[in-house]
Amino acid sequence: MLFRSRFAKGAAKLTPALARDVALVAARARGRTGWKRLVIEVYADKPGDTPANESLAARRAEALRKAFVAAGIAESALTVAVGDLAAKRAPTFDARISK
Repeated sequence: MLFRSRFAKGAAKLTPALARDVALVAARARGRTGWKRLVIEVYADKPGDTPANESLAARRAEALRKAFVAAGIAESALTVAVGDLAAKRAPTFDARISK
């Protein structure tokens, strides 16, 4: 599932909209069977200082990991990845969880 909400510029704290998205995805995942892993991919922005952007991406990934755990997703079911936006791979599927 691709989130439409975003972090605030330069921040690693979840916005209210992003927190709602995390809660929605977590609730849908908890209500489903057959899934084994939730993958969280966070990418650094291209413009600006690369080390600072990579650090921010890592902090954002950690904030998302904590939010999913707080929403009832087992830490063992999470994979958190941080990467460079320039190296982002094309999406191969849309992992939407629907009713």
